[in-house]
Amino acid sequence: MVIRHRRRPKRLQNEDPVERGQTVLNGFGWIDEGRVAGMRRPGSLRPLEEDLQALRDTGIGAIVSLTEIALDPDVVRSTGLTYLTVPVPDFHPPALQDIRYIITFIESNLTNGRPTVIHCTAGLGRTGTILACWLVRQGSAPDTAIAKIRSLRPGSIETRKQEQRVFDFADHLPKVSR
Repeated sequence: MVIRHRRRPKRLQNEDPVERGQTVLNGFGWIDEGRVAGMRRPGSLRPLEEDLQALRDTGIGAIVSLTEIALDPDVVRSTGLTYLTVPVPDFHPPALQDIRYIITFIESNLTNGRPTVIHCTAGLGRTGTILACWLVRQGSAPDTAIAKIRSLRPGSIETRKQEQRVFDFADHLPKVSR
């Protein structure tokens, strides 16, 4: 018996997966399975409430927003998500003190059984920088962390300054805590 692999038809440009009833989580992807994920800004393809509910359904319990304009805190709270907003200008790296604060927020939420998603506008530059720092905090070398994030989320960590910030974060970690 010969089984032929059928090629999937190319998606038409005007096809909208949301209109077809599919759950679309704006580029959502786990970096640390079941614990830490990244995505683009919730509510950018469909109503914010729907994206936040889809995150809850995926198991997410906390969200970190890196956009300059925060998500509606009342809408976020109504879903039961724990929420942290740290505004960072687009194409800039977060400040080291902000990275440390975000990592502490993630660790605290994980301790309390709340997997965390990080987002910025596209889910690449600022988000990728934080995700790489998370991997460094877990023991990865900075270059390895950057490579892993870029392999999982192509286009991530968009500028040299964002890349350098991952190395700066690694340099400021106490060696015993890695």
